Amino acid sequence: VDTNYCNTPDTIYFSLTVIDNLKAKFNPPPKGCLSKPIQFINLTNGGDKFVWYFGDGDTSHQKNATHLFATSGMYTVKLIVYDSTSCNKIDSINFDIEVSISPTALFTYSPLPPKINTAVNFINKSTGAVKYMWTFGDKDTIITNDINKKISHLYQIKNVFNACLKVYNFFDCVDTFCLPIQARVRQLFDVPSAFTPNGDGANDKIFVRGYGIKKINWQIYNRWGILVFASNDLATGWDGFFKGELQPQEVYHYTLTVDFWDDTKDSKTGDITLLR
Repeated sequence: VDTNYCNTPDTIYFSLTVIDNLKAKFNPPPKGCLSKPIQFINLTNGGDKFVWYFGDGDTSHQKNATHLFATSGMYTVKLIVYDSTSCNKIDSINFDIEVSISPTALFTYSPLPPKINTAVNFINKSTGAVKYMWTFGDKDTIITNDINKKISHLYQIKNVFNACLKVYNFFDCVDTFCLPIQARVRQLFDVPSAFTPNGDGANDKIFVRGYGIKKINWQIYNRWGILVFASNDLATGWDGFFKGELQPQEVYHYTLTVDFWDDTKDSKTGDITLLR
């Protein structure tokens, strides 16, 4: 503004580009495993050239680096970033990472060879692990932190199953070991002839027992033909009660249909004596 001039006031506009400082940054994993490539995610603000130093003599010029260490130990990983358009044309950052050896998964089993209608016992011989995941090849899984936990599994169908043990250490490093198991199953089922639901903890419930059973359809009737118990679950037994009342000592009749894992069926009828 100047009142001595005819064209007062006068204005001019221009664009100003403010460039961020180059800032090297990456996301280091807290720990690593020898058996698994480690990924380093580049979070640098700016940069058109990148150089990674992994502390073991290897380098990379990729923006995001992946590296597999050959030996365990502590490593200083350094990232140097270049950008010719930045005020500070070079910046760097480094982090320390601990690389662990992987655990070793190993197990044996008994009896060898497996016996008919007998559970297979698994013996954990792994080293360097703190977590163990057992899979038996038939969709059953057991996860434990105890290497001495007794692991046994009863197969329900005759087949060869791939049983595996997957182990983890503190670094979440993983190893897996598998063995084929020749399961030997002879399909059987039966119902005890009596039980004593007196609350003494022995023989208080009656169950269908057998091998190779997938599902049951079990009904128990009293002498008047009244249905006092029914179940489709092999793990559910009758405790002698009906409508909240312990039933009297007498003989009860049952009908039972069994579905086996090989898609065959069988049925049976019989009597059960409730003893008090």
